[in-house]
Amino acid sequence: MDNLFGNNPVSGENFYGRQKFVNQLVSLLKKGNSFLLLGLRRIGKSSVIEEVQRIITKENEIEVVYLNCQTHRGIEDFYKQLSLSLPRDLRERLSKYLRDSNKIPKKIIDIITDYIPEIKVNLTEDISGSIKFRNDILDYANPLRIEISNFFSKENKRIILLIDELPFLFEAISKSNKANTILEIESVLTTLRAWRNSKISMAVCGSLNLHQQLEELGISRKLLAGLITQNLPAFTREEAKGLLEALCRSQLYLSDDIIEQMLNQLPDYVPHFIQYFFHCVQNYEGELNTDVVENIYKEDFYPHLLRDFIYQFEERLIVFKGDDQTTARNILAFLSENQPVSNNDILNNIETNNTYEILIRLMDYEFVTLDKDLNYVFSLNVIKNWWINLNK
Repeated sequence: MDNLFGNNPVSGENFYGRQKFVNQLVSLLKKGNSFLLLGLRRIGKSSVIEEVQRIITKENEIEVVYLNCQTHRGIEDFYKQLSLSLPRDLRERLSKYLRDSNKIPKKIIDIITDYIPEIKVNLTEDISGSIKFRNDILDYANPLRIEISNFFSKENKRIILLIDELPFLFEAISKSNKANTILEIESVLTTLRAWRNSKISMAVCGSLNLHQQLEELGISRKLLAGLITQNLPAFTREEAKGLLEALCRSQLYLSDDIIEQMLNQLPDYVPHFIQYFFHCVQNYEGELNTDVVENIYKEDFYPHLLRDFIYQFEERLIVFKGDDQTTARNILAFLSENQPVSNNDILNNIETNNTYEILIRLMDYEFVTLDKDLNYVFSLNVIKNWWINLNK
């Protein structure tokens, strides 16, 4: 298997572990259900979605449409990429259906279904023109969602929609269309809910901060109704060991002692962490031993972790202001010394009016999660370690 990490989702022979979890997601979609796949950054959500797509695509009676929202700037890109992701014959039928309905302006249909390059607006060159067109789409959002829902419902093949990196789309909207941010995001969510109601199964994939985004904007989470929440966990130690052994078979032989040392060094068994650590070890020039692996972790791997992962938690902690900041810090301090802790433990030890509210926000911000016994713990050991070092 190839050692792909970062923003490179994998499937097939490069996908390791979690097969039972993937099969459960496939079963949900094939039975007409929809789900919201949540998990920390770099936990492997995109790879899971890609593997789900690979499996379902084998079935001829189902049409799988995959959208990656990471580079979308707004609702116009969302509709445009939806059309471009359709097979050509299906896209042509959609274009004809929308034109025959006579409920949507020709210019909007042209850009959405035909992707005419000369009409595409460059945000950096003509922001006002792009926003105007985006707002034109918002004006016709209701007939668009109705007509596309009707079109899909008339198709012989079942449609399954896979939507990856939805929070990136919402972040782009909030930066580029400040006047209509809430309206535009609500329009996307309302459209997705309408399509679910018209029997289109879908998987929506995003980090845990999707709920946080909606809360900060004052957008109701009810717009996510109909999505069964599925949380993607980190690997177990055995799964992490299996991934390292699979990489060894195709990339670089490592002794059992080296593998055990790597497992002991890793703070969490997140696929990205495992694969990047393997990458660092693989590129070491010299003889490997357990002491060398420890140094590689300290000098090469951990600095990468700080730059690429932990920085986001420093930014999120700053979001808490005034008394909220004090309460958040007190909860994290109590948790670092006592985890796992119950809800009552926290409320009895952090006695402020907003303790529970801040605790929920810390969960949405990915600092804290619930374990299998429904007690509160840090989402990852690396976050706990970062917090302890921050407060030495």
